[in-house]
Amino acid sequence: MSMTITMPGQWMAEAMNKHVQGFLSAQSRSTAALASEDWEAMRVANIDQNHHAVGIALLVAASLDQVAGEGVGQ
Repeated sequence: MSMTITMPGQWMAEAMNKHVQGFLSAQSRSTAALASEDWEAMRVANIDQNHHAVGIALLVAASLDQVAGEGVGQ
């Protein structure tokens, strides 16, 4: 599944990219940990995944707020 989100600011786009890459990395580590039955590594990877998912959600919300604010002023 693919989705495109346009971020209104360069810093938002960079932060989003870092969170997406971090999420994907943690997801990969979680899968590898599951395969090797390393439960502690899986727990840590899941915490990292959740951290990045929250970051993505906050950036999307901030982006929507900024776009909505710009639309109201026009």
